Amino acid sequence: MQGYGTFGCETLEGFNKSNCTTSRRFAITSILESLVAGKELLFALGAAIYFVWDRWRRLQERENQAAISVQKDHLDKYLEKTLEIERSQMDMTDPQQLQQCLDEVTDIKLRALDKMTHEDLRSDRAFSVFLMQCANLISKIQLKIIQYTKDL
Repeated sequence: MQGYGTFGCETLEGFNKSNCTTSRRFAITSILESLVAGKELLFALGAAIYFVWDRWRRLQERENQAAISVQKDHLDKYLEKTLEIERSQMDMTDPQQLQQCLDEVTDIKLRALDKMTHEDLRSDRAFSVFLMQCANLISKIQLKIIQYTKDL
């Protein structure tokens, strides 16, 4: 009967202890080498997963920046439109024309709020300036409408 720790060495005829010891060492060595190889494989797999994730994250970041850039361009156009309206209303005294300007500014502001969906852009200073510009222009036009309708 073979013993558990002897790898059957004691049952062999012409038993040579050095062959049996070498066989045990080889078995232990192969097990340890397998463990080391498994550890290296796991480490390589972890590194590969990290690099793929990092690449994906950077790609997402570039896409977000591109989307923000496009929305900032739209924001600049909306701001230019409000500036044009502000310039045009400076000489207006007709409440009907002023009401049209007020409606245009309100429409521009609502379109901007609807289109500017990116969270980073909404927290951007330029967006805050745009909203403040719209609010001030709306107040200014409303005051002019009140003033010129009183005079009629």
